[in-house]
Amino acid sequence: MPKFLTDPAAQKFIDQIGQPFKNVPHLPKDIVDFLVVITPWLALIGGVSSILGAISTASSGSALNRMGAIVGVHTGFSGYMLVTAIFALIIAALLLMAFSLLKKKAKTGWTYLFWTNVVGIIQSIVYLILWQSGIVSMILGAIIGFYILFEIRPQYKN
Repeated sequence: MPKFLTDPAAQKFIDQIGQPFKNVPHLPKDIVDFLVVITPWLALIGGVSSILGAISTASSGSALNRMGAIVGVHTGFSGYMLVTAIFALIIAALLLMAFSLLKKKAKTGWTYLFWTNVVGIIQSIVYLILWQSGIVSMILGAIIGFYILFEIRPQYKN
C-alpha cells in the first residue's frame, strides 16, 4: 500500500477537498447505506474492467500496427492509446486495492476511492490539454464523484 496516499499530508488535502461538500444537501441515510453496500463490488468490477480496458487498448494498438504494415500505412500505437492504458492501469490498481478494505468499511479503502477520482480528474486534464476533450464533463464528473464520496465517507472507520 502506497503510504503517501494515506499519510497525514494526504489526509489534510482530502479534508480540504471535502470542505465545500459539508454544507450541501445530504443524501438520505437509506441511499448512503445502499451505496456503502455496493461500493466494494463496484470497485471490484471497475478494477477488473479497467485492466481489461488497458489490455484491449494495448491490443488494439498492436493490431493497428500489424494491419497498417500490411497495407503500407503506419498507424502506430498512438499517444492517446498509451495514456489511456496507463491511466486505466493506475485506476485498476487503486480500485482493486480498495475492494477488500471497502468490504470491511475501512477508511483506507475509501481513501483509495478518493484517489481514483483524483486520477480520473488528472486523466481528464491531460485529455483536455492534449486532445481538447470536454471540460464541462470533467467538472461535472469531479463534482458528482466527490459529492458521493464525501456523502459515504462517515461510514468508513480507521
